[in-house]
Amino acid sequence: MSNTIKQLALAWAAALALGTGADAASLKIATLAPEGSSWMREMRAAGDAVKTATEGRVELKFFPGGVMGNGETVLRKIKLGQLNGGAFAASELTPVNPDVAVYGLPFQFSDLNQVRSARAKLDPQIK
Repeated sequence: MSNTIKQLALAWAAALALGTGADAASLKIATLAPEGSSWMREMRAAGDAVKTATEGRVELKFFPGGVMGNGETVLRKIKLGQLNGGAFAASELTPVNPDVAVYGLPFQFSDLNQVRSARAKLDPQIK
């Protein structure tokens, strides 16, 4: 599992577990990624890591393959509280924040270290 996905999932789950005071929480996350794809394998591995790290207090429930709708629909469902999150392509988030389009530019980075360096500088500006 990629460290970035694992770190994001663990941080998100820890924030939720510390902030709610509830015994257990289930986060509903939608994505267009097809079941069985490498993306879903990574997300499910992150979900397992979250469940283990929180001793079962936080569980990630995934809705793959667009069963909750396209990116726009998923964003609406998040705003309404029907979903807790989504895994999006940069192009799906540009209507909300056009600056996100920078992550979809092709051939800008030659390796993962360059991506991490750019994200360290750009993420705070885009948030």
